[in-house]
Amino acid sequence: MFWIAVISLTFHVLLQELPVPTKVDCAIPNEYFGDLMSVLEFLHSFGDILSLKSFFPNGITFDVVERALSVNEVAGELAELSGN
Repeated sequence: MFWIAVISLTFHVLLQELPVPTKVDCAIPNEYFGDLMSVLEFLHSFGDILSLKSFFPNGITFDVVERALSVNEVAGELAELSGN
């Protein structure tokens, strides 16, 4: 009986409803959104090794990367980030 209660409780915990997703309005196309999140996670994880604070004292945020990829500023501060 004990194992049946544990299994029942485990399934109850595993089968909880997922939260309702929130739409993110941005200039990045939907098919590249996951890639952008991966890049942000990489930059967050390795920011100290890459010395990002010397180039981006306020850190690299979603807004910074979105702007770098969607706004063409040839001489802007983000031009090197996007390869322009």
